[in-house]
Amino acid sequence: MSATTDTIKLSLAGLKPGEQTRILCPACGGGQSKEVSMLVSMDASGVGRWRCFRNKCGVAGYAGDVRPTPALRAREPTRKARPYQGSLRDLTECERGFLRERVGWRPEHLRVARPLYAPEDGRFAFPILAASGRRRGFVLRSWTETPKTLTRMDVIEPHLSFYPGPPGSEWVIVVEDIPSAVRASSYVNAVALLGTGCSNEYAAEIARFCPNVIWCLDADATAQAVRLKRMHGLLFEESRQLVLRRDLKDMGEGDVAQLLREFTPEGTCGHQSDHRTESLEAGPGGACRVG
Repeated sequence: MSATTDTIKLSLAGLKPGEQTRILCPACGGGQSKEVSMLVSMDASGVGRWRCFRNKCGVAGYAGDVRPTPALRAREPTRKARPYQGSLRDLTECERGFLRERVGWRPEHLRVARPLYAPEDGRFAFPILAASGRRRGFVLRSWTETPKTLTRMDVIEPHLSFYPGPPGSEWVIVVEDIPSAVRASSYVNAVALLGTGCSNEYAAEIARFCPNVIWCLDADATAQAVRLKRMHGLLFEESRQLVLRRDLKDMGEGDVAQLLREFTPEGTCGHQSDHRTESLEAGPGGACRVG
């Protein structure tokens, strides 16, 4: 873990359940005014939480075994799994060809994603996969109907889909959707958020999957990626951002390969880091710039 996280955990170690304190945020230093802006608390179940209340910082996180609070337990009847009830079948050659043309999926991508087709809804059914490979549910995707995606969960678990990269991959790239994550997993570990939101609990699950993260949302969600990197950076050993001009799923395979194989942190950029955050900007043809 980073030195900033160690500082927070030292503060947590001095708290009893139900206690809280304020400290100088180790991520932003309280800004020019040195404001004591980070609230560190220990709840009754022994889970430590922290959050910086400066608008320009906002880092947050937790440590410990998170259990449902009384408020969540009271809402539990409304938090039910909603499995897909329609029929599913294997893809036809025509449907595999559509995915090849529309999102650049080759046969190896189909083996990773394991897509099916829901004929009653006229949608592709992409399994939502836990880090273990177990299915959590489905995203039903259409390129012609509204809404474009419908999420159906078999279990009450985070709406995250995990795709291990090549052996030895030390980074995970976090993207919005399954087509982009599957494309990226040829070169690096990948996680699909199934949207743009990412709570502390979701970020902690990603950190357990891989300790080094690259936030890489679609081109129209760059500001949200900046917020996620700032909020959750302390949960990871290193946190970076990849700024796109085109979505991964819309790039040619050569551009994706150049961007993710040559310009991941352990690639040809070769930037060493001591728990810092950086941004990479993808230029034409997949080239990147460190900023």
